[in-house]
Amino acid sequence: MIQFEEYKMREEFDLTDRSLQKIVNTISVIIDVLFEAKTTITSVFRDDPDSVHYYYRAVDIRSRELTSRQCQKLVTVVNTIFPYGKGRFETMLHHDAGSGWHFHVQVKSDGDAEG
Repeated sequence: MIQFEEYKMREEFDLTDRSLQKIVNTISVIIDVLFEAKTTITSVFRDDPDSVHYYYRAVDIRSRELTSRQCQKLVTVVNTIFPYGKGRFETMLHHDAGSGWHFHVQVKSDGDAEG
């Protein structure tokens, strides 16, 4: 079951791209079944047109209960099952963008070209 850091994120998540919701729900099940850990969404919408969060095509997920190795394994599995389909971009990243280590999960828009 997905948890949300703030209540408003639940409503924002409902506005996200349907394929993103499917991927995040799958990630939540994998984290629960394989690692017996919780999935907490920490960011959905950002008021920044340069961010995919602005277009409801990305979420951030907390990863505090997982080891670094488990995080990397999860990233590999998710990117294999759900390839981004555009250049060098990936569907799931595990990184610290200044606010602590977390997963960034994103999907391309329907208008994005393959390759």
